Amino acid sequence: MKNCSNLLHRSKRTVWGALKNTNLTFNFTITYGSPALFGNHYSEYQFFLYKTIIEHREKGMTFDAIAEWLNKEEYLTVRGSSSGALMFIQS
Repeated sequence: MKNCSNLLHRSKRTVWGALKNTNLTFNFTITYGSPALFGNHYSEYQFFLYKTIIEHREKGMTFDAIAEWLNKEEYLTVRGSSSGALMFIQS
């Protein structure tokens, strides 16, 4: 391993020495596309829950209090659970 390290060190020095008095510029373009970057990926119900939670937060309610209210009003979870399933809100 010592020989490999020494060889690597010498090759770095050689390359650096060759480029020492050279103006070096890298130009590159990255194009990245992903469906996750575009469009609305939430259902209407998820968006409704989001707006409802935001409205209650603006009124000063805590996340726990909002979750209790949603459960009391028998709103379904995003996955459709209702029978005794508690709503949890994660920030």
